[in-house]
Amino acid sequence: MRTLVNAIVLVAGLAMSTGAAAQSVYKCGNNYSQIPCADAVKLSTEDARTAAQKKDSEKAVARDMQAAKTMEKERLVEEKKAQASGKESAKVIEKISAAQAPATTKPAKDEVRKGDAPKKKSTKKVADKTK
Repeated sequence: MRTLVNAIVLVAGLAMSTGAAAQSVYKCGNNYSQIPCADAVKLSTEDARTAAQKKDSEKAVARDMQAAKTMEKERLVEEKKAQASGKESAKVIEKISAAQAPATTKPAKDEVRKGDAPKKKSTKKVADKTK
């Protein structure tokens, strides 16, 4: 977010500081070009704002930058609080789960548990391979 705001301010500052008077812009129908066409209309590229308007614009950009910085700081504080809260919640859930989980032991391999069907012995005969 901060990088984006800085980039916007930089582009706005560069746009204000460089003059576009050296370039001619022509409108040819719905297209704009630096090369005139047959029925091209030359457009004025001069900044039509007054000095007061430019100053107001610069003040607005500075004000927006300050607001963006303040909002970023608030967001970072809220994210840290949420992250800390999330970690604490996870610890509480683990403790509750551990307290509620019954102690289980794994039954022996041959042990039959209640509800298990008895194991059947395989009656499958192996085919004679000597034939």
